[in-house]
Amino acid sequence: MGKSKDKLPPLELLHNSPSVVLNLSDQKFKQDYLNNLQWTQPIVQMLQELDDEVQVARVVRLALEVDLILGAKLAGVVKQEFKEHTVSLVACLKVPETCRNYLLRITGYKRAIAFHEDDYPQNKENCEHCTAETSVLEPTSDSVTVDALIEGLLDQSSGVRRSAAIQLGQINAPQALDALIQAVGDEDSIVRACAVCALGNIGDPLAVDALIQVLNSDDSDVRVCAVESLGQIYHPSSINALIEALQDQDFNVRSFAAIELGQIGDDSVIDNLIGALQDENFEVRENATESLGKIANPKAVDALIRALKDEMPEVRGGAAGALGQIRDPKAVDVLVQALEDEDYGVRIRAAHALGHIGDVVAVPALINALNYGGISEAAACALATIGTPLAVDALVQACKGEQGSYIYYDSLYAIAQVTNPLSLDILVEACQHEDFAVREIAAEALGKIGAPQALIHLWEMLITTPDIKVSSIVEAIASIQKSCGYYNYTLYKANKS
Repeated sequence: MGKSKDKLPPLELLHNSPSVVLNLSDQKFKQDYLNNLQWTQPIVQMLQELDDEVQVARVVRLALEVDLILGAKLAGVVKQEFKEHTVSLVACLKVPETCRNYLLRITGYKRAIAFHEDDYPQNKENCEHCTAETSVLEPTSDSVTVDALIEGLLDQSSGVRRSAAIQLGQINAPQALDALIQAVGDEDSIVRACAVCALGNIGDPLAVDALIQVLNSDDSDVRVCAVESLGQIYHPSSINALIEALQDQDFNVRSFAAIELGQIGDDSVIDNLIGALQDENFEVRENATESLGKIANPKAVDALIRALKDEMPEVRGGAAGALGQIRDPKAVDVLVQALEDEDYGVRIRAAHALGHIGDVVAVPALINALNYGGISEAAACALATIGTPLAVDALVQACKGEQGSYIYYDSLYAIAQVTNPLSLDILVEACQHEDFAVREIAAEALGKIGAPQALIHLWEMLITTPDIKVSSIVEAIASIQKSCGYYNYTLYKANKS
């Protein structure tokens, strides 16, 4: 027994008997076929072969009523002799110019695009010109250039030797390793520093011994360069040398050693960095906190909690940030206390840290912090990150306050960073905000949430707002449509009922 036509696969049905679909009423055709994403490609293939101009134009017109992007796409796939007609349907839409131009580009019909082109080609041309111009200035690593630069390291002029060392580091020439190691002993301190930096850029472990020797230099600036270069070369000897550099007489050397140990990120240096939290120089202590945060070993939590009492706000802020990176709930209580630190920078970092840890215990304190001058944004982001109903509801309530206030903007921005259905109504309302930046933030967030009812508001933004960034709204719309499987929410609801 043969299959009835309405049971055939979509492509076969449209290919063999397009009249079955085309004879449907406009409303039925839109609801059952055009609005369904799985039918889009079969309809495209049907239009590519359809010879009836009246029906072709009808399909495009109905598609535009369902979804402007869909209609523009279909207008561009019809047979060439019908394109002027179908594309004119797009060109005559009563929408802002930016939206119409975007739709015309989707059609791909060059005759229409020529009259509505924006500045993209000129901008692209300028970018390409800049890129080409920049590439001419980049040093090359061919053997002739490298040999010439190696010879330059022996030039009588210290300026030439400096330049040669710098360029050899820029082009990362490993064949220059021996020559640069020799240059580390140059009589000119700047040449020595340039050679040391070049060795770090090249990153060959064979240079480690020479760099360690430089740490005995009487020039602190050269020692700083050696510390930075050792940090670029992961080697057991490098780590030991950097640990020793934490005891250097110059605080700059100690400070950079603390930074580089964090860059290497080896757990074996935890105790040494904890010791550096007692250094007499606050920059060393601050950098030690930052590095402990990068390594993120819970072993450092107690020491960082003590550092939250440091006399210098930079150190307290670094400790708060590090505790947030380690994410140990043990730090929640002291970070809540840090929300009232006398320094606003510390308060900000404490709020962010509480968000990273994500413990609900911190939610009431963060809600209170929404009203603190200077840290409402950090508190809002932390609440959004924690994302419990209580936290999100607090942000929603803040958005119901004065729309021009900093609390409103901070709370709305935070809500937009997470995909939480609890914030849907506020984001939909923000689509009507007088500030176009707020509308774009809301649109992007609605796309992340994927709520189909937001399609109505996003399309309203697109067709009524002249200054909107079309691409961001279109991305949000497409994201929602992909997740729900249809184009038009109103049609879908009508079909269901």
